[in-house]
Amino acid sequence: LALSNVANIAKVQGDLPMARTIYEQILNSFRARGDIRGAASTLNGLGDVLAVQGEQGAARQFYTESLALFRRLDDQWAIARVLADLGNLTRDQSDFETACDFYRQSLGLCATLGHRVSMARLLVSLAKCKVWQSRLKQALELAGAADAMLHSVGAATGSDQDTICQIFEQSKGQLSDLEHARAWAAGQAMTLEQVREYARG
Repeated sequence: LALSNVANIAKVQGDLPMARTIYEQILNSFRARGDIRGAASTLNGLGDVLAVQGEQGAARQFYTESLALFRRLDDQWAIARVLADLGNLTRDQSDFETACDFYRQSLGLCATLGHRVSMARLLVSLAKCKVWQSRLKQALELAGAADAMLHSVGAATGSDQDTICQIFEQSKGQLSDLEHARAWAAGQAMTLEQVREYARG
């Protein structure tokens, strides 16, 4: 467990070779001891490292194994986190439809858990995918919903808010003033139940 913490710190600090080496060393130890949670967390960490290193295929395999183990544990929060990681991975491969599916699954779990900040971040991720798919009206609605949610919990700062502002400005040049105003207002007025419904597809 101590080595796992060291690997997590190395990952956050950007020392990916060290993080990878430690994760690989402790994975077998967790497996040998039958520590499902330790193995699942380590697999997720390896997925993070390999995704940044550009080894998307291996990263997806680790994420998928991690997800299966967390599902065995019925750890809803961890499942939501790994689904979001898979969303990011497939988004970076320009597979936006699959990415949106992963994000919606994660969003549904976060909605059930009532974690509004995570919900808002997932809405931002979905909005970004919609921009890349040239679906700016939908992107603006999702950005508006994320903005309202972040303001409701006093977390309307940082990179997520910057992305929301970028989508707001970018969509101005693509939508009429009326379409822009209506889409933003619709997103701002989105209820928690409507967010859940969106997550269900």
